[in-house]
Amino acid sequence: MNYKKTHIHWFRNDLRLHDQPFLQKLDECDTLVCVYVLNPKEVQYVQWDNQALGFRKQGLNRLQFLRETLYDLQRNLRKRGNDLLVRVGNPAEIIEDLVTKNQVSLSFELGYATEEKEEQRNVIKALNIEDVDAYEGGFLIHPTSLPFPFEKFPNGFSSFRNKIEKKRDNTTFATLPVPETLPKPPQVFSQIKMSTRTLDTRAAFKFKGGETQGLERLNYYLFESKELLNYKVKRNGSVGIDYSGKFSAWLANGSLSPNQIMKEIRRFENEVKANDGTYWMWFELLWRDFFRYIGKKNGDKLFFISGLNGKSLRFRQKLDVFSNWCSGNTTSAFVNAHLKELNHTGFMSNRGRQNVASFLFHDLGIDWRYGAAWFEHTLVDYDVYSNYGNWLYIVGVGNDPKGGRKFDVDWQQERYDPEREHEKVWLRN
Repeated sequence: MNYKKTHIHWFRNDLRLHDQPFLQKLDECDTLVCVYVLNPKEVQYVQWDNQALGFRKQGLNRLQFLRETLYDLQRNLRKRGNDLLVRVGNPAEIIEDLVTKNQVSLSFELGYATEEKEEQRNVIKALNIEDVDAYEGGFLIHPTSLPFPFEKFPNGFSSFRNKIEKKRDNTTFATLPVPETLPKPPQVFSQIKMSTRTLDTRAAFKFKGGETQGLERLNYYLFESKELLNYKVKRNGSVGIDYSGKFSAWLANGSLSPNQIMKEIRRFENEVKANDGTYWMWFELLWRDFFRYIGKKNGDKLFFISGLNGKSLRFRQKLDVFSNWCSGNTTSAFVNAHLKELNHTGFMSNRGRQNVASFLFHDLGIDWRYGAAWFEHTLVDYDVYSNYGNWLYIVGVGNDPKGGRKFDVDWQQERYDPEREHEKVWLRN
């Protein structure tokens, strides 16, 4: 569809200009309103089954990363003659107030989880306009490129990967261009204020939010340092900034597109080398896609205690035990060190996440949704589909054919950190 003379784009988890579908449809547009709305629900206190957990949905680390991202987005829009309006409130009411003319259109990227779907339904209902471009986004393999009908989407990752990989060599990962100039906004909006964030010197994630930083990190990890070649070997590490790509936070809020990452990986394979490291980064991007599709397919079931398969679970709801886990005060130093890192920095390695999640449910017997909520509160790279998909996988009510993953944390430490380097950083300083 071609957009109207006045067009509104509602930014959600697509906080970038590169690889942006809506920017390709502005030929007839005179006025472009770019808006981001922070719903107050994002900072409300969390509770499950009427049990208050004592913390807000979105913690300070992720809020600050979001603010940095919005600041960068506004700066990039202003360079092209546009601007970004940021508001706090009900998206339906705020966007409705922007619709002052009949010749107006709206675009946004679809979400598939409970609150995201409710938001977009309310916005469409409030506006009551015909020209709404609600499009699929955030995928590496777009829904229109799946080699099977979505209704037959496989329940297991291996089946999904095998079907996709048959066409991997023939798949082109082209990204959408960024226009040099954009239609003007109706007015100049307020400058987003930045506060100084002091990053913990021990952090494995020492980066700020925003498309600019995300693209710089991608270039560094691939072409400057060539650490991508070592990804498969180092990916189970936990100390330092280069044991993994660290793209997840930018991917989570959409300031870096998976298509952009894969396009650059292809270029790296052509110009430098293809090896197990380049393949394994593709493999991890497929996992992210898989969980996003599982969210699209299953919706509210992501948040059911019984997960996707209705399995009956036994657990405790002891807040004192859960609180000790959150603060890193358990019987396992391996678990404690990772939770201390999470609380101080908003980041934790994938190996750490699997172990602390397994420990909470399988060893402590606590409702897994409490842990998923704590990750939502603390992680700068929180993504609803990957977060809940991984928790369901660990617990055994998701997509794991083995029925869950219980990790022996002592064995894990001996295997992946026998010298206790991570423990030394987070428990002995």
